[in-house]
Amino acid sequence: NPQIEETFDEIEIKVYPNPTQGAVFLELSKIPEGENPEIEIWSPSGRLIGKSKITGQVTRINLWGKPGGIYIVKTDISGQVFNWKIIKK
Repeated sequence: NPQIEETFDEIEIKVYPNPTQGAVFLELSKIPEGENPEIEIWSPSGRLIGKSKITGQVTRINLWGKPGGIYIVKTDISGQVFNWKIIKK
C-alpha cells in the first residue's frame, strides 16, 4: 500500500494507505514517554471533523462515509507538528 514515512527524533511515522477508500492508519515506532498525543482530522473545507488520542503504535482513522477529497491529518509529537494530506477516493 502507498504510504507516507517520516522520522523524527528516532520515531518512525507511517501513514497509510494513501489514497484510501475509507480507513487510514497512523503508525508510530514508539510514543515518547510521558506524551499522550492527539490526532486531528480536518475536512477538505478546513473544518475539524474528528479528534482522538494516540494510545498505541497503530491508530485507525475512519473516513468511511465521508465525501472524497483531500483531508489533513495533524498531530503534535514532542512539540513538533506533523501534517499529512490524505486523499479519500
